[in-house]
Amino acid sequence: MLRRTMCIVSAFCLLMVVSSKDTNAGGLRKHCCKTACCETPCDSGCDACCGSGCAPEMVTKTVMVPTYVNKIRTFMCTEYQQEERSRTYTVNKRVPYTEEKTINYTVMVPETRTKTVSYNIYKPVRETKSRAFTVRVPYTEQIEQTYTVNVPHYENKTISCAVRVPYIEQVEQTYTVQVPHTEERQGTRNVTKRIPETTTKTVTVRGGHWETQTVETTDSCGCPRTCCKRVWIPTCEQKEVQCTTYKCVTEQVPYTYTVCLTRPEQRTRKVCVRKCRTETRERTVKVCKLVPEQRTRKVCVRKCRTEERTCEYQVCRMVTEQKQKKSLTPSACPSRRLVPAP
Repeated sequence: MLRRTMCIVSAFCLLMVVSSKDTNAGGLRKHCCKTACCETPCDSGCDACCGSGCAPEMVTKTVMVPTYVNKIRTFMCTEYQQEERSRTYTVNKRVPYTEEKTINYTVMVPETRTKTVSYNIYKPVRETKSRAFTVRVPYTEQIEQTYTVNVPHYENKTISCAVRVPYIEQVEQTYTVQVPHTEERQGTRNVTKRIPETTTKTVTVRGGHWETQTVETTDSCGCPRTCCKRVWIPTCEQKEVQCTTYKCVTEQVPYTYTVCLTRPEQRTRKVCVRKCRTETRERTVKVCKLVPEQRTRKVCVRKCRTEERTCEYQVCRMVTEQKQKKSLTPSACPSRRLVPAP
């Protein structure tokens, strides 16, 4: 980064020197073309005295390269420091004091008066009244009723029925059993191995070098000039590098394994089978029959008859009565009001 900055500063200084020389040559003095074909000064420029076929001229110039030097410089500065100072100032305070004043005020004195008031009251008065009403009185009456009853009658009867009698019989049964056995078998399995392998490959390496090149330019008057500059020329080189890689190789390895198998086997056994046979048997049973029979009974029937009755009740009514009473009425007593003295 520092090297790039120094190159930029050098190029800027070179351009400033060239531009200042061209300005001085055109503004303060006559411009002179110093080339191989024309060395005489001219007032009208290079085109008037020099031909277009002049060859460029190599010029060696001194360039001022800035360098950084540490120097110590002394300068004046002002500093502040804190000091304690005192000053006197006037403060106003409010001081209380006592003063006697006379104030005239009016007081309202309460007065009690007697007043007779008449008022009405309601006095309850009870009266006895009677009224007639109709009542339905229930009573019970017995009546004779005829009804039919089914009387059960039992008879003996012989019936035949079929009965299933169970019995057990032994039957020979054939069944199949899976008998286990083991066998050894041969097989192969794949085994993967990693084998190192050395190979050579070509890689590209970046490089370069600095070269000084000549660049043709023109000044403000159009005269050709030649400048030299350093250019970085990048290069690419190819090199062979050895590298180690691992290759996976799969091999088949034989091995022996045991397999558990089963084979069917026929066997015979005797089992008990429950069976039933049908037999006809007779039995005596009692049969119930219902015979209707007429009977008589007395039942109670609930009836109602109408009767006239009288009842007495009390009625309360309010009677107005006038009375008098005495009450004390205080006069109005307003709040105290202060009147300032003149």
